[in-house]
Amino acid sequence: MRTRYRAYCYASGHIGLGVGTPSGAIEIASGPPKVLRTEVEVVARLAYDNTTLLVSGVPEAQSMEEKIEALVRFVEWAGSRVMAHNVWRTGTDVRADCEALVEIKA
Repeated sequence: MRTRYRAYCYASGHIGLGVGTPSGAIEIASGPPKVLRTEVEVVARLAYDNTTLLVSGVPEAQSMEEKIEALVRFVEWAGSRVMAHNVWRTGTDVRADCEALVEIKA
């Protein structure tokens, strides 16, 4: 059986890839490792260190609400692309996970 990898995002905007989603992160996409990595590298913003992948708009956001909105916009945009390979979650699902995580931390 093929392993599905997860792409996840932290409140900092940093995107990670792995077999699972770490505590405190939100899953934004999943799929076969090579397809997922390619998808994420195409749509993510590259940080100044030239290796870290970021969700555009999240690092610049001033509040948690702005971060959530930026993440939802990013996921909806990434999923709407013709070459998206059906790996991206919906904005509605991501928003629900973000709001649940905020409630847990409150």
